[in-house]
Amino acid sequence: VQRASAQNDAAGQTPGKIAVFNRKIVFDNYNKREVEWKALEDQKIGLQAEIDKLREEVNAGRKKLREDKTLTEQQRQELTDKVAADDRNYQDRWRRAQGEIDDKSDTFFSSILGQIDAGVREFGAAQHFKIILDSDPKAGTPVLYFAGSIDITEEVIKYLNGK
Repeated sequence: VQRASAQNDAAGQTPGKIAVFNRKIVFDNYNKREVEWKALEDQKIGLQAEIDKLREEVNAGRKKLREDKTLTEQQRQELTDKVAADDRNYQDRWRRAQGEIDDKSDTFFSSILGQIDAGVREFGAAQHFKIILDSDPKAGTPVLYFAGSIDITEEVIKYLNGK
């Protein structure tokens, strides 16, 4: 290795800097992720409140059908039709809300991981690294071993959070 480095130096090339970082740890400690996750959670709470209100309307109609003995047959039929329509509306809105949440979650993860990857590329270029690999063992990366001295996870977190 020293011979290769000396040959590279003699040829005017500098030896390549190699590093690893753990994308999962960076993700968990990225401040912008926390802010965007909170916004996503707030949206979920808003959707849930809307759906809960629809469900309460359906339940109130069902309760009135069960308990109100003063309803005429026509009123009972109208209320039955309304409850059925409200229930269909609730079921439809629930399905759409699930789809919205799934889409927003996918967008969130894609955006944050894209920002992390872009930040790692910027950091790597600024620090003159030749290669930076993801060392997260759960990510299925080919990194089986690395010396702790080449782990730049904390530096990447500081860089991203400093932007």
